[in-house]
Amino acid sequence: MDFIKSTIMGVVQGATEFLPVSSSAHLVFSQHYLGFKNPQILFNVLLHFATLMAVLIYFREDIGSILRNFYKLKEIKSNGHCRTFWFVAAGSVPTAVIGYVFRDNIEEIFGNITVVALLLVFTGLLVFISDRIRRTTKNEIQTTIIDVIIIGTVQGLAILPGISRSGITIVVALLLGFNRRWAAKFSFLLAIPAIIGATVLELTRLTGDFNGHLVIIYSAGVISAFVVGYLSLRILMKILESRKLSYFSYYCWLIAAIVLLQQIL
Repeated sequence: MDFIKSTIMGVVQGATEFLPVSSSAHLVFSQHYLGFKNPQILFNVLLHFATLMAVLIYFREDIGSILRNFYKLKEIKSNGHCRTFWFVAAGSVPTAVIGYVFRDNIEEIFGNITVVALLLVFTGLLVFISDRIRRTTKNEIQTTIIDVIIIGTVQGLAILPGISRSGITIVVALLLGFNRRWAAKFSFLLAIPAIIGATVLELTRLTGDFNGHLVIIYSAGVISAFVVGYLSLRILMKILESRKLSYFSYYCWLIAAIVLLQQIL
């Protein structure tokens, strides 16, 4: 690992964690083609932390309002911020269960870039239909607990490398009638406990001595992941509202096609 590879991985993580193109697929591809022979667990933890910071800063006002209102249960039917807190909590339960139960069963998939590429094709199909979904008017007040359980469940499917977490949650939210801004905001707020949970799980897998020299190199990836992640969030929010999210489907298919062709040839 050097500064250049660290920076490349940070840019990849920052750009793809939030855009509907599957960050896990891109990390698998990047590590494969950059020649990493072993999982970069500590590095992955730091990159996830960087993108978590990007979410917290971008949605700082919403998060502040949610934390100031989450305990106002008497107003839960009319207080959107209170409802959002408990929706995120409820939606995180199925995600956590799926992630914990099946995390060991997908280890082999991370080493099979052909399967990852095929799952990226599926992500492209999901994203393709996003701009064709109509009647998306549901807001925080109109959202139901069933809606958030469904979204939390499909978020758990993003444990599969190649399935975009943001892509699948936003598209399903739109199918459930969420307006576009609420669909994106709920998707990214729901990502906060998911990223924290994934980070904690990766920390439990850390072995070996702490290498201070590597952490200095990793800092290049962390900084680039944070900066690019924050910019990606801003870009995605604008793209979603302009109904151009499906453009990412062509990118998913292109990357998957390149990887599959290289495996065949």
